[in-house]
Amino acid sequence: MIFLVIGMIFLLIGVIFFIFPSKKINFIYGYRSFLAKQNDIYWRYAQKISSRYFLLFGALMTL
Repeated sequence: MIFLVIGMIFLLIGVIFFIFPSKKINFIYGYRSFLAKQNDIYWRYAQKISSRYFLLFGALMTL
């Protein structure tokens, strides 16, 4: 039951990050890591990949 709820939350976060990715480096919205905050290229790549991973793991957890 808990995997279903967490999986649905991951799916929701993944959809939001996929549709509305963070464009600029900030400390409020988006996937933040030390390397992602280094420059804009790393930031955009991290946002693209993290949204896909949220969708993937959310789908796997709801199965």
